[in-house]
Amino acid sequence: MSHLLKICGGLLATTLTLAAPPPADAAGLSIARHVQGRFGHGFTNIRTVDREPGALSVSGRRTYDDGLTASRARSVTRNPDGSVSTARSHTGVGGATQSGWSTIYRTDGGYTRTGGVSTSSGRSATGSKSVAVGDDGVTVDRSLTTGSGRTYSSSRTYERND
Repeated sequence: MSHLLKICGGLLATTLTLAAPPPADAAGLSIARHVQGRFGHGFTNIRTVDREPGALSVSGRRTYDDGLTASRARSVTRNPDGSVSTARSHTGVGGATQSGWSTIYRTDGGYTRTGGVSTSSGRSATGSKSVAVGDDGVTVDRSLTTGSGRTYSSSRTYERND
């Protein structure tokens, strides 16, 4: 299916193309859109969504008329141990990349979340946050380690006001 839309008396033209499997097999969806500006500058966006039991991923790619591209991707997965993991990445038109991940675990009295980020320029960090709910209050522990080796940590207990 394709659709052409003109806005503001021809200042912007957009072509939208949807491609999806039949509803019985609806595990994915792809959308392509081209935008052309009044002065000849334009780009094409392609977004893809894939779904399967316990997982979802979304990716997008923008290609400019001059050939430069940028892309993004994100995924969410439910792991066999019950935790949930996410991953994300971005590549800019200059080729620089950033990526990150996180996993959240449910515990008996709260949760723990771990994660990290990194860039193509070599910068990175990993961290964690644990929340424990007890009879007297909630304790939050945080830690962060940078790629250069610096570490930071904190712990705070919030008392209950019964």
